[in-house]
Amino acid sequence: MLTIGIDVGTSTVSGVVYDTETEEVKASVTVPGSQYLPTEVPGGAEQSTGLLLTAVREVLEALEQQAPGAGAIAFSTQMHGMVYIDRDLHPLSPLITWEDKRADRPAAEGVGSAGAAGGLSLAEQISDLTGYPTSTGYALATHVYNMRHGLVPEGVWKMVTAGDYCAMRLCKDGGPAGVRGPVMHPQTAASFGLFSVYEGCFDEIALDILDITGVILPEVGEYGLAGYTEDGKAVFFSMGDNQAGFTGAAGEQGDILINVGTSAQISAVLETHGRSVSIARELDLRPYIGSRFLVTGAALAGGSVLRSLNTFLIDVIHSVAPDLRIGADELYGLMNSLAEEAYGAGRTARVDTRFSGTRTDPELRGSITGIGMDGLNLGSLCAGFYYGIVKELYDFYCLMPREIREQARRVILTGNAARKNPILRRIAEDLFGMETVVSPRTEDAAVGAARYAAMCAERTGK
Repeated sequence: MLTIGIDVGTSTVSGVVYDTETEEVKASVTVPGSQYLPTEVPGGAEQSTGLLLTAVREVLEALEQQAPGAGAIAFSTQMHGMVYIDRDLHPLSPLITWEDKRADRPAAEGVGSAGAAGGLSLAEQISDLTGYPTSTGYALATHVYNMRHGLVPEGVWKMVTAGDYCAMRLCKDGGPAGVRGPVMHPQTAASFGLFSVYEGCFDEIALDILDITGVILPEVGEYGLAGYTEDGKAVFFSMGDNQAGFTGAAGEQGDILINVGTSAQISAVLETHGRSVSIARELDLRPYIGSRFLVTGAALAGGSVLRSLNTFLIDVIHSVAPDLRIGADELYGLMNSLAEEAYGAGRTARVDTRFSGTRTDPELRGSITGIGMDGLNLGSLCAGFYYGIVKELYDFYCLMPREIREQARRVILTGNAARKNPILRRIAEDLFGMETVVSPRTEDAAVGAARYAAMCAERTGK
């Protein structure tokens, strides 16, 4: 059976045609996603839904030309962000992405804020009031900010993920979802916040505390059918990109998946057997498939850290030699080579790469320490940046439940930054002390979505 998986990412939209029998990718397409829009909202990060949908249609058209015959489509989507839509599935807002920081603003800024702010950010206040750890960028934290500042558009019917919005818009006349409403996978619903992972639903009490009407939230369920395309393909709602990436690259208990793209994540499967599990506050317990969960540690910076170093070095080169032309890609290759040499020689600067803070401490900033008179050189600095990225993820791993660490058998690296910088694999192998491989596929999240499309088609008979 041929299926299509489309990954709606932060900077690109990628798609594959996947053969479920041979487990081969028959076609693969990646196009730029949506650029960021100017916004007057402090800390706002918004993208055009129109450009995003155009990119999705472009990917689908190219895939159908390269490998026709697929019968089902499913999506992987960037999590935490959301779009307000009306009953006709028209967007009433841009896509407000996971990078949005409006909920980092002081809670006291809002008119009619619930409870005493006490100098807390809005996200911190939501956490205190509801008991649910909440970070800026979570859709419901964004929504609370919008409520308090009069930014919720008139006529809103639902708030949906980027992938679910695109899924409905691909369907003829909006499909069944346009009538009964969208169905969020528990994976993406949990990313909105205020979601009871074990109960599999939004917490009505937490919503009431914040004066959020539950009507605005989609129904929650697995294997949700959005509708059918003009040519009869079944279209299913989105997995989360984290879970889709795990499904595409790993998927087995004992696999530790590290994704280094713009940000970075580490994930592992946990089977709870129906019992509650205590998870460190630095980690997320996320729905996976069926009764299984993913334990995830999410770093706000990954490849973006290397981009910052790359930009800094280019500025230095141009200030010293204005006529020298060196491209960013060429410099990335040099950074990796210098880092490998310095790391192999034991010359690695101590770099804390949490330059964008963490989900639990947004104000935290990185640092470069421990530099002696013989350690101030470009190689050790580069090695320190690469090491710092992996070390933050390894620290997350050390906080994971013991059963995950006892069953761990290999580390799988995925993401563009991981593929382009072999030093990351070498460092991971040393830190984790186990077999470390790079995923052979370039679009793991899209492959995971395609595999999920097959599961949906089998489960629903579509």
